[in-house]
Amino acid sequence: GLVATDIEDNINLMNKAAEELLGIRFEEASGKSLERLIDSVVPARKPGPPQTARAREFIVEKRDSRSLDGPLRTIKFKLFPAFAKDGEKIGTIALLRDITREREIDLMKNEFISTAAHELRTPLTSIKGFSEVLLAENSFSDEQKNEFLNYIFQNAEVLEKIVDDLFDLSRV
Repeated sequence: GLVATDIEDNINLMNKAAEELLGIRFEEASGKSLERLIDSVVPARKPGPPQTARAREFIVEKRDSRSLDGPLRTIKFKLFPAFAKDGEKIGTIALLRDITREREIDLMKNEFISTAAHELRTPLTSIKGFSEVLLAENSFSDEQKNEFLNYIFQNAEVLEKIVDDLFDLSRV
């Protein structure tokens, strides 16, 4: 989406993509302050990456205006100052991008990493525990030692399978 304002921050241009993302028609937004419009249609802002002299960024989450329980959309705003040929600032250009899918993928990735770490920790704990017992205590019978070594080997195989699955996933 694209929104352009004049020097006083009043909206004087809005394309269809911006109308759809914000849930408001250009006719309703024309002449209104961009900042007030954003605050009225999207009350909660999240800071974006560090601001620069050339651009400001922030993220907003907004429900589809057609439904109170509709899907939550994540929109990234990037505001750039607009300059005339003589270098005088004449307004602001706002680029809007729906990053809902990227946000969902990032959440899925984080959840996957958390689950994978947990799945790796379980057999690793067994391997470490049985190894420590074998190293610390010499009074075990050969049968007990073999049983402990068998647990260590089985859990090492589980770890190997998990790591192989992770490599397969990374290739996909």
